[in-house]
Amino acid sequence: MAVPRRMTRIVWERSPVAREPVEFEFTAKERRLINQYGYPFPALAKALAAVAKSRQIEAIEIADFELNQLIGDISRSINDGPGGPRVRSQLLDLCERLEYGHRWAPIRRRNP
Repeated sequence: MAVPRRMTRIVWERSPVAREPVEFEFTAKERRLINQYGYPFPALAKALAAVAKSRQIEAIEIADFELNQLIGDISRSINDGPGGPRVRSQLLDLCERLEYGHRWAPIRRRNP
């Protein structure tokens, strides 16, 4: 006699908790890669332009939504491969750092 299988329904929901902007430290090379292959939003583009001439490692804050879109844009550039294998490996390293920072970023909890 066959035992009926139980169906489990999994529902994925985005947490309603707002995330704070995440601060990253970027080298001049990483900032150039973001500008060229990441298609940054105006706020991020402005922050990158403010430190464009610097050869130092600079801290830049990225909003949660912009970070999500930036990861997607860089992933698309990795898959399309516009810069060749060398650029692709640099973009992959950068994308992994961004994903890690996005995943483990602090969450701002609202006071009840």
